[in-house]
Order: sequence, then C-alpha cells, then structure tokens
Amino acid sequence: LDLMEEFRPLVVDSVVVELLRRNQLSKASFRAEQGRGGFLLTHEGRKVVLAAFEERMLQLFSYPATGKRVSYRRALYLQAQAVSRSMQDGVVDYMPVRWRI
Repeated sequence: LDLMEEFRPLVVDSVVVELLRRNQLSKASFRAEQGRGGFLLTHEGRKVVLAAFEERMLQLFSYPATGKRVSYRRALYLQAQAVSRSMQDGVVDYMPVRWRI
C-alpha cells in the first residue's frame, strides 16, 4: 500500500478529477448501494474509469531513478523491484518517487 501512495496522486486522483471536470462521470455513473448508504459505479461508469486509468498507465514520464522515459505501469514495476531488493538485502536504500508540481 505504501508503494501505491507514491503514484496515487498522479495516476488515480488525477484521472478521477479529470473525468469529473470533463463531465465524463456524472450522477448517472453511480448507483446507490442498498442498505449500506454508499454508492457504486455502474457498469458504464466502470468502463469509463478503467479506460481512463489504462490510458494514464500507458502515459510516459521521466522516471527519476534513471532519467529515462517510461510508462507509469513500468515505473510501478521498477519501484516494486526496488522495494523487494531493499527488503531482501536488509538495507534501507529505497528511494521513493517524488513528484514535482
């Protein structure tokens, strides 16, 4: 979950905000969850969110650890490998991705 937090703002949060800003998600994209007081995405709403998420995961950016352009999907994989190496080696040399605004 900590690894997810590095990428959440630019992958998940920005996708949702952009969908709402462009009115690609609306009240009709959700349905009430009976007996629980919550809301769930409709089938069509899920399709919209997943398509936008997949598009974002393919987007290239400059990966700070190498300076090379990689997709967000590849960067998540590289970061997971770095976490794994840190845990296996017992050396805390993991460098999180830090985003500039």
